[in-house]
Amino acid sequence: MGDFKHQINTLRFSRKALVNLIGKYSAEQINAIPTGFKNNLIWNLAHCVCSTTSLCYGPSGNKPQVEAKYIERYKMGTKPEGDVNEDEIKFWRELALSSLDQMEEDFDNGKFENYHAFDITPNYKISTIHDALDFASFHEGSHFGYALALKNSL
Repeated sequence: MGDFKHQINTLRFSRKALVNLIGKYSAEQINAIPTGFKNNLIWNLAHCVCSTTSLCYGPSGNKPQVEAKYIERYKMGTKPEGDVNEDEIKFWRELALSSLDQMEEDFDNGKFENYHAFDITPNYKISTIHDALDFASFHEGSHFGYALALKNSL
């Protein structure tokens, strides 16, 4: 069983890195989809927030802290539907960190005790909130790497 505080701090580290990376660019650059890519910097941030939220809250029987319209818009297999304005960029940058604070509070309040196991791939089962956070760290790290590649193509 993992240490939740350590796991959430690992996610905070990668989220801060992604938020800081995005903070260095204009809205036009954040929305740009360079040749050879399927998405942009802001999509990667929003996708990480939505994916981790869904991964943690859904199987535990809790309502996700992110609106369903966003989860649908940024789920696996989606791509940007258009440019995101300055207000929405600010929204995602703030939610990237505040959602982890809320998750930590929810964990402390026992909201993840009844986590229902599921297979995320044919060879990988997520059985607990700790498994979910381990997977989320891997997933978000891969998207940070993708964001770095995007940055280098701007």
